[in-house]
Amino acid sequence: MAEGVVILIGIVILFVILRLVFNTQPNQIDQRQVQAIHDMFPNVSLNHIQQDLNRTGSVQITTENILNGRLPITTSSRNLPTTPKPTFENPKYISESPLKEPKKEWVSDAQERQNQLLQRKQFMMQQARQKYKQKFDVDSDKS
Repeated sequence: MAEGVVILIGIVILFVILRLVFNTQPNQIDQRQVQAIHDMFPNVSLNHIQQDLNRTGSVQITTENILNGRLPITTSSRNLPTTPKPTFENPKYISESPLKEPKKEWVSDAQERQNQLLQRKQFMMQQARQKYKQKFDVDSDKS
């Protein structure tokens, strides 16, 4: 019995010494780290960021936790930037003209490539809209 107590005390002392040698202090977070993450994700509260940084000790892991949805996100309107929402009634993207796939060829002019990209985008949006109409039997009169 006495030998078991001596061995247990020895293990505890060894554990304390190893802890002191290899990890002198717990995770120290800098307020700049908290602010940097908050700048990337303004809709996550500073308190939640700080708690996760204390737990993980890593900006990268905390960022991954936010991206994976492990931290709560506040959706108050005062924190979110106001940007206009896209409308699908924009005639620039929705056209009732028949579908005609644009040609796929490389051109050296950047402006021409941009025009081809816009044509391709419009074509794909027309295809998606047509598939949606077919799938859900949407009348073209209602849109």
